[in-house]
Amino acid sequence: TVCPVGSQCPAGRGAPEECSPGTHAPKEGMTLCETCPDGKQCNGGKDITSCEAGHYCKGGVKTPCPTGTFLDNDAGKSIDSCQECGAGKYCDTVGRTTDGK
Repeated sequence: TVCPVGSQCPAGRGAPEECSPGTHAPKEGMTLCETCPDGKQCNGGKDITSCEAGHYCKGGVKTPCPTGTFLDNDAGKSIDSCQECGAGKYCDTVGRTTDGK
């Protein structure tokens, strides 16, 4: 039987293994799940989604921007994508999507 989309089937396995978070298998017959591209989110399986504003996605795993920063788009690829809050403002929560108060 061919390995289903969203799973990996290394040699010698009796059943498919679902892809773990940060990876995906977009087609049938994959022996290993692929690492999700930076700036995208993979929760295992076959789906790749955009990251989320206020977060960056490195290795397919979504992480909120830390306090003192914000990100107003869904294309964050690393912590360097998070922007510092402007002078005279503060950002007191993680995952902010707008500049500080």
